Amino acid sequence: MKCTSKPFLKNISILYRMWHIFFQRNLENLALPVSQIPFVRILEKFPGICQDEISKMLYIDKATTAKALKCMEKSELIFRKKDENDKRMMHIFLTQNWKNLLPEIHKSTKKLEEIFTKWFSTEEIKTFEKLSEKMSENAMEFHAQKP
Repeated sequence: MKCTSKPFLKNISILYRMWHIFFQRNLENLALPVSQIPFVRILEKFPGICQDEISKMLYIDKATTAKALKCMEKSELIFRKKDENDKRMMHIFLTQNWKNLLPEIHKSTKKLEEIFTKWFSTEEIKTFEKLSEKMSENAMEFHAQKP
């Protein structure tokens, strides 16, 4: 394992915090809590996904997912539809009203990426994407290991 004197985990933490603040400011007119953005992004990519799969994709526990989805349903951000073959399974979808607001989320995401990579060359952005993907894979591999 390589050690570095640079506090890259601190930098990752700062980036996450700034991401949070940025979306709070830029999407306050949508009345969408920042914590729900990852759920919206998954439901956009995978319409009809089930709750357990969302938990797995976001690496969060089932109770947290259930609570977030319940809030989203109350806010009419999502709706659930029973599986035709297995009545216990519910498929989750974004409502049309929220689908119409996705371009605003995409616009804000693009703007934030531009802010974060302001002085980066195209090559540096590609390198960062590859390295951060490898870091994520390492973290997911560690998470999958049983203690």
